[in-house]
Amino acid sequence: MNVALIGSGSWGTAVAGLAAARAERVTMWAHSEQTAAGINGEHRNPRYLVGYELPGNVVATTELVQALDGAEAIIFAVPSTHLRSVCHQAAPFIAADTPVLCLTKGIEPESGLLMSEVIASEIGNEARVAALSGPNHAEEICRGGLSAAVIASEDPQIGEAFKDLLLSTAFRIYLSQDMTGVEVCGAMKNVIAIVCGISAGTGAGDNTLALIMTRGLAEMSRLTAWATSLPPVPRSIRATAPLATSLPTASRSTSTRRARIWWWRVPSRPAA
Repeated sequence: MNVALIGSGSWGTAVAGLAAARAERVTMWAHSEQTAAGINGEHRNPRYLVGYELPGNVVATTELVQALDGAEAIIFAVPSTHLRSVCHQAAPFIAADTPVLCLTKGIEPESGLLMSEVIASEIGNEARVAALSGPNHAEEICRGGLSAAVIASEDPQIGEAFKDLLLSTAFRIYLSQDMTGVEVCGAMKNVIAIVCGISAGTGAGDNTLALIMTRGLAEMSRLTAWATSLPPVPRSIRATAPLATSLPTASRSTSTRRARIWWWRVPSRPAA
């Protein structure tokens, strides 16, 4: 199988390595010429996970048409702010029945659409679009650390196809048909992580961080129930990826979302 992986960040790089174990070829699309050259010349991404050596069957290009040429499966791993524009550019080169997996998490501010819905609105055939979410850090995936994720898809065959592509002895995959539940949880965990980062930056202890995560998960449950019209705490919220996805991001100081706001400090109050 030939796989196109659109995006060359840390998560895209890690998943490219997973896919390469079962694919004949993985072609990554990179926005940067430097990134593409590094992957092709040294089998390393010079900007993300620089210590990780990609398998030899992973190549890169800065041309979408080249990345998508002959692709039998497509994985989108671009930032949420650029997903629509990249999908719009890629749409003419994507066949109507090619299965697509979304790694991007978030909710589009202007439309309120989830990331899989953004993809489908640009390339059509919503039923062939799946979404992956899980409690993972990319660098641990690359080191072969034991990890798990959920792939959600309306069409079970699409989910099975991507499970077969990415499954390994260290990376377990569960399947779900609750697209909304999985994606809402994936988007909300970043909000929880930001609040945890602010709290850690002000010197709050473990009790406070545990409180934020616990109440954040409760809010996640209620919002997911509302979004999916299911009773509170639907099954998807209890699955490995949606529930636990907030924990590594919110609890680890090296997490991107949490680390970005470590610089924030509340000014010291004057002595009484």
